[in-house]
Amino acid sequence: MKIAITQEAKKWITVADMPVVRRIIETMKEDDSLKEYALIAIRAAVEGAGKIELFTVGAEICGNSRAWNEYTCDSKHFDIWITAKALTDKGFVIIGANLTDIWKITGYRGEDYKYVKNMFVRLFREVKA
Repeated sequence: MKIAITQEAKKWITVADMPVVRRIIETMKEDDSLKEYALIAIRAAVEGAGKIELFTVGAEICGNSRAWNEYTCDSKHFDIWITAKALTDKGFVIIGANLTDIWKITGYRGEDYKYVKNMFVRLFREVKA
């Protein structure tokens, strides 16, 4: 998985944090499940999403106050923000979610709500006039 360090992230990541960020990126380099992670997040956020056609997916370093040492023993509050744009049976969706939250999704709507509420979800539905 290719993980970006955005210009916005460079504003708050300190020089002392860069070795930690680099280790996270190196640790996750072999993980090729980016599309699967995006699909899991979309299915959790868009109830009844059957067929999903992914247009874009991405990953970037982010901070997450709910995460602590999830990637390495010293990864602190850093996380990976997964983004995707897709077309589903329910409409077009733009989504963003923390990877640590995606890892905790079980597939049970009631349990997954606590992770879905932390996601960024924009769902556009077609309305016939």
